[in-house]
Amino acid sequence: MKNTKIKYLFLALFTAFLTVQCDSDFEEVNSNPNDPTTAPSSAFLAGNLRDVANLVNNTGTVGEHAGTWVQQVQKPQYNNADLYIVTRSDVGLLWNAFYRNIGKLTDMQRLATTEGNKKMEAVAIILKSYYFQMATDTWGYAPYTEAAQFAEGNFTPVFDSPETIYEGLYNDLTNASNLLDMAGTIDPSQDTLYQGNAANWKAFANSLLFRLIMRGQNFANFDHTADLSAIAMNTFSGNAQEAKFQFLPAEPNANPYFENLVQTSREAEWAIGEQLVQMMDGTLLGPDDRLAVYAKPNPDGNYVGLPAGLNEPGIDFPTEPSQIGTAYVTADSYAYFITYAQVQLLKAEAVEKGYMGGSAATFYADGIAASFANNGVGLNGYNTAYSGGAAGLKQIAEQEYIALFMQPLEAFAEWRRTGFPVLTVGPAAVLNEVPSRFLYPIEEESLNAANYQAAISAQGADVLTTHIAWMQ
Repeated sequence: MKNTKIKYLFLALFTAFLTVQCDSDFEEVNSNPNDPTTAPSSAFLAGNLRDVANLVNNTGTVGEHAGTWVQQVQKPQYNNADLYIVTRSDVGLLWNAFYRNIGKLTDMQRLATTEGNKKMEAVAIILKSYYFQMATDTWGYAPYTEAAQFAEGNFTPVFDSPETIYEGLYNDLTNASNLLDMAGTIDPSQDTLYQGNAANWKAFANSLLFRLIMRGQNFANFDHTADLSAIAMNTFSGNAQEAKFQFLPAEPNANPYFENLVQTSREAEWAIGEQLVQMMDGTLLGPDDRLAVYAKPNPDGNYVGLPAGLNEPGIDFPTEPSQIGTAYVTADSYAYFITYAQVQLLKAEAVEKGYMGGSAATFYADGIAASFANNGVGLNGYNTAYSGGAAGLKQIAEQEYIALFMQPLEAFAEWRRTGFPVLTVGPAAVLNEVPSRFLYPIEEESLNAANYQAAISAQGADVLTTHIAWMQ
């Protein structure tokens, strides 16, 4: 227990330090009674947005695990994750990053509440909700109701069920959407996502809410599908409004894929997956001009995907595979939080399932066109005809899979939910199925043992193949 408190107390103090460090020294040497002595909540927004973007584009646990597991990318070298060889230390840093950043956003929300700045309070809630959904979608049971309660002296948070978290996030995002209509401002100089535009933040909140409801439709007691028609009216209106963060051209604010692959000459350690290439080169679906953006031609001038789960990729597959396309490893490229293309495809699914009115075929075609446009290419005759029924749902899932390239955690979540495309486990993989979740970090097992044990008792063994509730 003592070690537990020390660990979480350190995190709490570290978060508090981040909150006050910008003005503490200034106050000592140059105090001005006419100026505020505490930085406003908006002063911490830019840093928090960069934290989200760096996590989404994380090349380690996120890219190597979720990215290879859905077979959008593969590793020609250092391919343990591709073989499902994973240790708890692999995921510990990611877990800590999630909850450290949630703690920082909680502090930002408290500042905004004290200021009476409802719009900034909403922004903090939206970003926290984004983290919480990723956390529960990645691990299943996870801290939510007691997360980031260091100030209250809670160093051993309970792990809530995914259904509990989803219900809480439904309320949180609904609340955030309403708060954006109230008093307050969002400093455009600190808002590197939307430059202070509250209407765009509102569309972001409702797009996340739409996705949350669609993913949670399989829960026993989480049924908000009747709300989808109203929510759909307030989601993104086009690509210009979607939530995407643009990195800067140089370190330390550049795209992590640029910093960790291009600048270190490690691009050859990553390749495009064979599954994705075959869905785009005419083998499984029609020829797709996005492939030239997603991948580089190999030395022979061809687009070649690396098969999943090879023991020695360079020996078992002697043809040199295609590397990740330049657009996705450029310094100032984007981290995508949620795209207009994905929301339109989810709307097509919602119509097909009878959750809302409209034309599934129109939403489907619009989602595909939006993905093409985001990649700077035209449809060029690409077939966007929609079949409807079970075949239509398969079409939607496959197009969403393609559109979610380089959004590993989201692609992993939607693949598990829909089951499409059908993925084949590689020949050298140590499991006979694709993983369904990440392992909990070893620190939780040792320092938060009672709550960890309660979680696995309710959810199932802490192994990669235990299903998360919305997968059932």
